Amino acid sequence: MPAITADTVLDLVASTLEVLNKNKVTINATDLQDFVALPEIEKQGMIKEQSGTSIKLNYMYRNAGTARNTGLLFGTDTGGVIDMLTTGDVEWRATTNHYEFDVGEVAINRDPARILDLVKVRRTGCDYSTYEIMEDNFWGKPTSSTDTETPWGVGYWLPTATGTPTFNNCIPSGFTTSVGGIAPATYTRWRPWAGAYTAITKADLIRAIRKAMYKTSFKNPVNILPSAEKGSGEKVKIYTTYEVVRTMEEIAEGQNDNLGNDVASKDGAVTLRRIKVNAVPWLDANTSTNPVYGINWSTFGCATLSGQWAVENAPEKVPNQHRVVRVHKDYIYNFVCVDRRKNWVLAQ
Repeated sequence: MPAITADTVLDLVASTLEVLNKNKVTINATDLQDFVALPEIEKQGMIKEQSGTSIKLNYMYRNAGTARNTGLLFGTDTGGVIDMLTTGDVEWRATTNHYEFDVGEVAINRDPARILDLVKVRRTGCDYSTYEIMEDNFWGKPTSSTDTETPWGVGYWLPTATGTPTFNNCIPSGFTTSVGGIAPATYTRWRPWAGAYTAITKADLIRAIRKAMYKTSFKNPVNILPSAEKGSGEKVKIYTTYEVVRTMEEIAEGQNDNLGNDVASKDGAVTLRRIKVNAVPWLDANTSTNPVYGINWSTFGCATLSGQWAVENAPEKVPNQHRVVRVHKDYIYNFVCVDRRKNWVLAQ
């Protein structure tokens, strides 16, 4: 390839003396106003760092069913063992990113002529790209069961459904019988609460959300087995489109006669059962049914292969370009829901 020069490297030119605003840069690197996936994953913590060829799900789908009432005296015993466990399997996925530069660029871009640190510019661009693809991965789904590259996001674990909301035997499009290696037709408690709504009103959607939250509020009365869930207590968060949030804000405004002069006093402040309703720009751009998700973060999250999350590798020379240095950043992981029944989705 031709030699890299300051005249042919656009971002090098943009970061040297021709730039007017020394040491400052305006960043318009994405069309999304905000990101949910990576910040929420890092805030909530990983489900688990694991080893092995895949992520294993141990699923207890029923109880023993052996309790019974007896007479007070000379009662007879019964015995037997029934199967209560099955297993699921979640395949690992990999995401990679990189940035690179020619050593000559660094030499040209050094003090006193340097306006911006070229390597930091390239690394920032790399990180923005990671945020974008993680947002796609988290909210999306593989195209089909033959897609061995795309992670299993919200669209996979919580596919939307039509009809009256219930614990729905919903399987994502492109898949046939199982979700996470467990068939919801066979194991009926491996079903999320899913269904449709018609209007964003108190009588329709808001009532449906209230019911969904009640129906999915399962609590374990026995704490003997180590739980696959993270932490304890309620960790449900509600995510939807701006259209839904805006309409709910207007509903909230209509409930209060003492709003003063602020014509948008409820913007960013709408809650349902004291849980904030969050608008997700990715859903605005990629969905048409105004889905509303109730994600229980104690059951939903990211599992990583041990020591393989956000690994920034040592700089290396690019083959056949001995003056070009490349840095890779790698993730081996997948998104996992360990209890679909504690999560819900409603779609218009």
